[in-house]
Amino acid sequence: PTRRSSDLEFMREFIRSRKEEREHDAWFRAEVEKALKDDSPGIPHEEVEKRFAKRRANATRKAS
Repeated sequence: PTRRSSDLEFMREFIRSRKEEREHDAWFRAEVEKALKDDSPGIPHEEVEKRFAKRRANATRKAS
């Protein structure tokens, strides 16, 4: 490949990655907004701790 074609490819990749970053950022912001507007009841801290303790125990068991 010539220097010019590699420069063009570099620019195309840069533009593509910037577009992907903007799309991801827009998606992420929309998800955060949706979560902030969600008025459904949350999960109590104790319940979350219990669930993840069980998951950690299962993962530890599987790893050994």
